[in-house]
Amino acid sequence: MAVEIDRSAGHLRLRTHALRVELALATLELTLGVRDGEAPHLSGARPRALIRESTHLASGSISLDVEDEASALGPVTRVLACCDAGADLQLGLSIDTAADWSGVVLQLAVQNGGGRPVDLAELDALFWSDARGELELPGPATAWVASVLPERGEQPGLRRRLGDAPRTAGSVGPGPALELRAPGHAGLSLGFLGALEHAGRIELGHRGAAVRWLRAGRSLGATRLEPGGRLAGERLWLGIDGPADDGLAGWAARCARELGRAAPRPLGVWQVPAGGSPAPLAAALRERDLDLDVLLGERPLDPREPGAADALAGLAAAAHDAALAPAVRTGRIEPAGEHDAATLERAGVALREHGVRHVWIDDIGPAGPVQLEEALRGLRAGLGEGARIAARGGPLLGLLGQLDALSLQLDAAPPPAPGRLRRWLGRASGDEREPLAVACLAGRVLCVDTGPLDLGALDEAALGARLALSALLGGDVVLRGDPSALGPARLELARRALPPRGAPPWRPGGRAALAARLDDGAVLLRTHESLPLGALALAPAANVFDVLGGRCTGTRESMLGPHPDAPLLRLTPARSGPRVVGSTLHLSGGSAEVSRLELRGDALHLSLRLPGPRQGVVSLMHAAATDGSPLPPLHARVAFRDALELIALYDAPSGE
Repeated sequence: MAVEIDRSAGHLRLRTHALRVELALATLELTLGVRDGEAPHLSGARPRALIRESTHLASGSISLDVEDEASALGPVTRVLACCDAGADLQLGLSIDTAADWSGVVLQLAVQNGGGRPVDLAELDALFWSDARGELELPGPATAWVASVLPERGEQPGLRRRLGDAPRTAGSVGPGPALELRAPGHAGLSLGFLGALEHAGRIELGHRGAAVRWLRAGRSLGATRLEPGGRLAGERLWLGIDGPADDGLAGWAARCARELGRAAPRPLGVWQVPAGGSPAPLAAALRERDLDLDVLLGERPLDPREPGAADALAGLAAAAHDAALAPAVRTGRIEPAGEHDAATLERAGVALREHGVRHVWIDDIGPAGPVQLEEALRGLRAGLGEGARIAARGGPLLGLLGQLDALSLQLDAAPPPAPGRLRRWLGRASGDEREPLAVACLAGRVLCVDTGPLDLGALDEAALGARLALSALLGGDVVLRGDPSALGPARLELARRALPPRGAPPWRPGGRAALAARLDDGAVLLRTHESLPLGALALAPAANVFDVLGGRCTGTRESMLGPHPDAPLLRLTPARSGPRVVGSTLHLSGGSAEVSRLELRGDALHLSLRLPGPRQGVVSLMHAAATDGSPLPPLHARVAFRDALELIALYDAPSGE
């Protein structure tokens, strides 16, 4: 189906399989809704340019072009509408859409057609207020939730239920992306698809549950636009999300395509303790036979500092002995100051001479997108082919497309008591700081991890919960501690997390839950509320397995109830025939370690994989073909070093 186009009575109308878009040609007022006319629906949104205290809006059509174009997101129908905005300014609005899209991409440009320079303060691709337009969403307004990503990667996002304070005025944001919906209902999502010279910002104002205004644009300070000069803003995604969709995850996937980036393979990493020696650590890791990729040392970024060369040589030798790649963790870098592109490229070259191509940056100071891009490109060029750059913080929108991995700073606060773990990781009521807001980026634009996990410092419950969260994010697993001092239980937890899994997570229908679909069709889930199986595409029934507890909790139909004591669940579609319900050999619960399961006569043959010694439980189920009723799960205790084929004999009733 092609995009349907209709121009009449001063309006341009576009229709895709799911959307209807209308543009008033004289004012550039935008209306966006679903094709059948039901909510969600947004009308009266306009672009604008601000010069000091003066706001300039489109007030007369100059030109209109509609063309089929190629874009980073694929073939699109592109509308280019230009209008007069007063004071010799012209606004040009670009709208991209495609037949199979659920939204549009907006980009605003301003041109100075006068004879004097002007100082631009803001350039907004979209500004909406309830004074001129309408915003309709399905579901009760008191249940509307606004979720916004942070401006910096080390900060938490915000999740606010607007109706919790009926008479209170407030705002949500600013941030690079925002989602608005009643959980489990269709909603709206907005997000900038990268950064040019200034990072875009999205904000929402409200009084109680009533949304009063919505803005998506760039704050320019006082950027001078000379006569004849032109300035373009960032490209903005504006989409309508289905009841089971994750709007922020959809935005992140489009970011990856726009930027030409894909998340790399996640790594298993062991970090050398501060002041520790890498050689004995490498020897202990060899003895423990862990499935790792990288040995991470603590060294300054500049290898020219006294003693740095010897330390790097020692790290490289220890990593080689353990068959691992060497990597270094740096302090803070200042792209707008002493760490410009040339300086970082020289540092990268010096690191590469010692075999180092992986760098973890603790923090990145304030910098514009151009400075940040140039600095990180310089470092990547110095490190050479196979370079991998991770960071714990920095301007989030500018980092997209430049970083390979982002670490959450969950250790910024003291580890919580077990009863407070739910609140610490974010939940679904009130005004919540959400450390997991950037989970939408995981596995799409970059890897996201939970930061270094000290296997000897956290209590076992907290460690298990953090590793469960790591499994859901699917990013790097960074461990630290003395492997020779770890007891069997903690060492087994480390084994279960390695190798990392890598599937991108999503929030089902915008709920306060995190899920990840595995290669075998099962779903990993963390939730503290009831959840319909339809939101996970697992209806009508699913087998539920507590991955950390190592037990099958039964079969659920239609709705999954709360599991407050199980931080990681595996849900497997209930179907006829043999299947793996769950496993404790890996935190994927069966997807990473099971290579084959088949029925031969009256025996189930299960082939397992994963290197190194492991022990745990594999839970199998075989539903009878006659009436589909399941036999009780078979729990097989397993211990193996390299590979194992397990034969499970069923004492099945006659005819089954």
